[in-house]
Amino acid sequence: RPSSVPGVADDGSKPVILSTGAVDADPRREGLNYLVLATMMPRAEARELVGFLSSYGLEAVAVAGEVDQAKRPGNNQDQFKVVALTGVTKEQYKANDPIRQTLIAESQRVGALWKKTRAGRSDLSKTYWESFVGEKR
Repeated sequence: RPSSVPGVADDGSKPVILSTGAVDADPRREGLNYLVLATMMPRAEARELVGFLSSYGLEAVAVAGEVDQAKRPGNNQDQFKVVALTGVTKEQYKANDPIRQTLIAESQRVGALWKKTRAGRSDLSKTYWESFVGEKR
């Protein structure tokens, strides 16, 4: 149960959304692996999900730049990927460190609650890991 559901301040010109608001720089560390929770989300829903996750103790970041691979007209505007902010090293990942299982379990627990907030929402069960290679310059 959340202590409070934070209203995430949003500056539409900033490509990264945290629970504390929109910023320019992605806070993830290069070389760490991160659990991707959702993809191809409109900005408003990504912002809402980041705030929801934070209210349940799971900090996440929404990053702009998702591309619709089918190249459907109008689908590449403000598409975001939502990623858990806890990163794991290559060694932790290969060793199947307990933090990996904890993150997956937490995302599933909170995802089930997220799904109940509105019909048609994801339960965040289709997560995957990716290595952060840094921001594109």
